[in-house]
Amino acid sequence: MDDALTGWWRANAAALGVLVLLVPATAAAVGWNEWSSYYSGRASIPIMVQAGESAAYGEATIGPATAEFTEHSLAPSGTRVVSVRVRVDPGDPAIQCFEPPLRELEGLQRQWNSASYELDRSWDVERPTSCIADATTPYTLDVDYLVPLDASGPFVVDIESGGLLPEFARLVVAP
Repeated sequence: MDDALTGWWRANAAALGVLVLLVPATAAAVGWNEWSSYYSGRASIPIMVQAGESAAYGEATIGPATAEFTEHSLAPSGTRVVSVRVRVDPGDPAIQCFEPPLRELEGLQRQWNSASYELDRSWDVERPTSCIADATTPYTLDVDYLVPLDASGPFVVDIESGGLLPEFARLVVAP
């Protein structure tokens, strides 16, 4: 029986060697392909911009950004309004982005979407809440967020442009 088993190992040694190399290589290739495609379509590489500073993001210059707590009659009880302003020099071609989310930098790291329309603020070309696709001159994003009373900052505002993913501009703001 020992000779038969030894003969089997010897007869299949090349195939087993190839199998030992190919199984981990295949697993690594599939894993790399899945993770790289997962991260390439998501904002996963932040360009950190500290409070009061600006940074290049694609052809645009983003920042500085400011934030302040403001009062608003339509804000529900238990909440307050954080008004954020972000300076955008659009570059050529102009950067395109949606309304940026607001996130807590520390603590629970909660996230809030823009509440400008919930606060009955209609579209105003002088106070845009998202990037202006055909802009040729600098402008300021002006976005309001409803946050709970226990949210005190510091916060970050994430500016994402589909053509520049996985990079995104993360601006620190502290009201």
